[in-house]
Amino acid sequence: MTTVGELRRYLEAADGITQPGDPASMAPAGRLLWLHQVLGQLDLDPAFLKPADALRERAGALRLEATQASQQAQQRRASAVQLLAADKPASLAEAVAQHLEVSPWLDTQPTHLAPPAVELAEQAARLIESKIGVLIFANGEKIFALAQKKAMELVQEIADLPKFPDAIWGSPDPSGDLTRIPEHRLTWGTLTHNSQQFWLAHELANLVRDSIGAGANRLPDGAPRHAFWAKNWRPALEDNQFSLLKTPLRLRWALDHDWQPGLWRPEDVKATAKDATFGQKLAQLGAAVGIPQSFPGNAA
Repeated sequence: MTTVGELRRYLEAADGITQPGDPASMAPAGRLLWLHQVLGQLDLDPAFLKPADALRERAGALRLEATQASQQAQQRRASAVQLLAADKPASLAEAVAQHLEVSPWLDTQPTHLAPPAVELAEQAARLIESKIGVLIFANGEKIFALAQKKAMELVQEIADLPKFPDAIWGSPDPSGDLTRIPEHRLTWGTLTHNSQQFWLAHELANLVRDSIGAGANRLPDGAPRHAFWAKNWRPALEDNQFSLLKTPLRLRWALDHDWQPGLWRPEDVKATAKDATFGQKLAQLGAAVGIPQSFPGNAA
């Protein structure tokens, strides 16, 4: 019996891909870099991020200015000592004045880890970067739409592949077996690439799901989270074969069994009155933790 956990791992364990850190826990600038990386991997245009990029550059320039000013201050303070040791020394008062004038850049207070000027620059940089997060979520609908369109294109490419021999599903070497079939010589590469890209598209959508009101709390009563990728989610709960398949085969299996794979909003997902009953919710919760659907009390 395939559990909801196994279905989720399908999205998170595509062969040959490194799972990125959770972007929701990243600082805004890091989240922006992650977003650029994923958009690039999905061949999606990042032009709408230019205002956010400008903010990141502005914050970086401010930090660089503070670093350079601190280095110059260190040099100036060191030269104050040289003034007193020169052949024609300056007065002590002049040297002390030069020493103290760079204090905002170099001297920390007991309750602070950085000098006031450096601390001020860092606070301003963080304030600037906080606006990056606002801009990202202001583009939430666009980001979701891009991810959804990409996911549907990937699914369609797999749907357009020639019919699979039945023996492939149980083969210990499906990639080798497919390669030996003339019309399927390129199939395994398509399956692998599209599976990875499909997962990335969902990660991209997950970044903004909650902010645009498309999170799990909006799913129809009784629908599990995997309905976000398998709109016809009920057959998935009772499938015995899915978890045994090689990862690249799973999207085609879902297509052939009418799970309607894609990237869905809560309003795309259908639920019946039966799905909302306590018994059905218990059955779906059981699937999530590995309890078979035939668990006593779950029968229709």
